[in-house]
Amino acid sequence: MKTNKPATVIITVDNILFNTDYYLYLYLMENVSAFSKYITVANLLSIKEFYSRNNANFLTNLFSDKYKSDKRAYVDVGYNLGLLMKNINIYDDNEPTSFAKGTILNPYYIDNPQVSVIYIVIPSGQEEHIKSTIRRLTGNHSKIKYIVDDGTKQLHDLIKDINWDLLVTDNYKQIKYIAENDNIDGKEFLSPKIGYASLERKVKILIDEKGGTFSQYVPE
Repeated sequence: MKTNKPATVIITVDNILFNTDYYLYLYLMENVSAFSKYITVANLLSIKEFYSRNNANFLTNLFSDKYKSDKRAYVDVGYNLGLLMKNINIYDDNEPTSFAKGTILNPYYIDNPQVSVIYIVIPSGQEEHIKSTIRRLTGNHSKIKYIVDDGTKQLHDLIKDINWDLLVTDNYKQIKYIAENDNIDGKEFLSPKIGYASLERKVKILIDEKGGTFSQYVPE
């Protein structure tokens, strides 16, 4: 973080602090017989293999060719997967990522006086589950605050009034939007390296020209 003052950090929760999509994938594969109409069973993917996939929706990689373009199939599987998991707190049962272990769960990071506050962006439907899990894991650390995303605003609008220094997210579209429209001098973007999304070279150049930085890490 390029700052001489204590840094303000913003982190989106899904696939950054918890491997949310990978957890859903594993749960689906454990119950694959319930979706045998649509899914072609394959070898179980590791986390690195999972995030290296080319399709944003992991169901596309699992569906037989007959259903890859069938919107009804995606809706049906999503709905029934939701029914199976309705009583499960996917965050409480989910192992925190290596990134989480190195930041919000690492006393050397979160207690560092150079870190002022960490805002975690969480979806409204899972708000209490996520908060209770993070509070349990961090001892309800005073530096952690929450931004609730109810789905009506883009990430840019949720954080526009915060003078942040580091933004950690897998939302490449919003990184592009922020880079193109905001003052990002001295600000840093950090994202997982994933196969199904990337930042255009011209946006990386723009970030550099406007005094920001963009970095990536391999999710684990």
